[in-house]
Amino acid sequence: MPSRFATRRVIPVLAAVAAAVFVSAAQAQSLNTFAPTGSLNAARLYATATLLPNGKVLIAGGSNGVSTPFKSAEIYDPATGKFSLTGNMNEARQSATATLLGSGKVLIAGGVNTNILSSSEIYDPATGLFTAGPNLATPREFFAASKLPSGKVLLVGGLGNAGELASAELFDPATETFTPTGSLAAPRSYLTATTLRSGKVLAAGGYDGIGVLASAELYDPGAGTFQSTGSLAAARECATATLLGNGKVLIAGGSGVSNFLASAELYDPQTSSFAATGSLQLARNFATATLLPNGKVLVAGGWSSSGSLDNAELFGSGLFTTTGSMSAPRAWTTATLLPTGKVLLAGGWSGYAALSSAELYLPTPLKPRRPVVKWSVDQGSRSVTATVLREPATYSFTARRGSTTKSGTCAAKGAKVVCKITPGAGRWLVSVTPQNAGGYGPANSKVITLRPASFTG
Repeated sequence: MPSRFATRRVIPVLAAVAAAVFVSAAQAQSLNTFAPTGSLNAARLYATATLLPNGKVLIAGGSNGVSTPFKSAEIYDPATGKFSLTGNMNEARQSATATLLGSGKVLIAGGVNTNILSSSEIYDPATGLFTAGPNLATPREFFAASKLPSGKVLLVGGLGNAGELASAELFDPATETFTPTGSLAAPRSYLTATTLRSGKVLAAGGYDGIGVLASAELYDPGAGTFQSTGSLAAARECATATLLGNGKVLIAGGSGVSNFLASAELYDPQTSSFAATGSLQLARNFATATLLPNGKVLVAGGWSSSGSLDNAELFGSGLFTTTGSMSAPRAWTTATLLPTGKVLLAGGWSGYAALSSAELYLPTPLKPRRPVVKWSVDQGSRSVTATVLREPATYSFTARRGSTTKSGTCAAKGAKVVCKITPGAGRWLVSVTPQNAGGYGPANSKVITLRPASFTG
């Protein structure tokens, strides 16, 4: 099979591959890393997924892999775990991009139905409706979109009517217009594009219509131009790219000249160079990559020589480690980090059919922070009250003097937790200690002296 597996022309062929790379739900759930959630109203791959300001997720377009793309869109509500239909797009499309604008609206751009599209549309969460947006300067699919610090959106590369594109353009939310900007040195589709801390955009790898690329370029919004930067250690397309907390970019997997890649590398903006890092446990392209609140990167699903994958891995400290399996193998799925720290994976391709199922990745939470406490002492009852701003944790309240330890009670009251203890007279070290699935957090402690009943001073 050639290295470019994800054009609209080859999806029907995937049904014939039908490698039975399937792990039962019981097997996946036994690892306690993925949990099922509500199903999409339509099985879809090549859709877009966007986290909205209200914490819900917009899933738009895509196709079932055999018929024409969809106009339909859905909203996932983490509070109920269910998907519900929202307004339809004006034009059916798959392989588009979706970008959250500063206004809270969502820009849907390009893609393909029976033809490669130059149209765009804007979704308003307040009304649940799509309105027609301006036309792109160039019709494109399999391109990349990056939001700039200015609020503008850079569309770069992709596949056009005459082949791979070197052109790029900017969407300005203030004027709702697309305007051409500087072009890439090399045309490329299936590339990655990552906005760096500096505001520049790293465009890496891809396919130029002849071969897979190792070159990379930086877009400077101030100058409106691309400049070459260091080359990838391995030519790759269909990879993942993730901006890490330290400002570096993790490029992982993808397809090489004639094979699937397990290798990964880090781009350092300080040196404008790529360096090899630990490899994936399984080679894959078209996976998802999500930066978690704990700083690790979840790489899930994708396509390999054996078909769609249900495997997921975590990147941290320069290494990839397996973190369990999804309930179904998924390639060309979506992955969205929710405000809770969970990751929603919805739809995709199982290896023989489009999926309507969705699931949540449940990462090990960070240990809770040291609680902020307002202390109150009642000398009459010789009791201590600690009022804590409520967080995702449970609290223990203790008083210790020498070898004696006494426990109090904690109860949630609205947005706060009120803990109370009556240890009796004496000098006590009282402590509020938070705990969640990540372990115990640092305690907030205070030394308090409770006077005996006979004390009159």
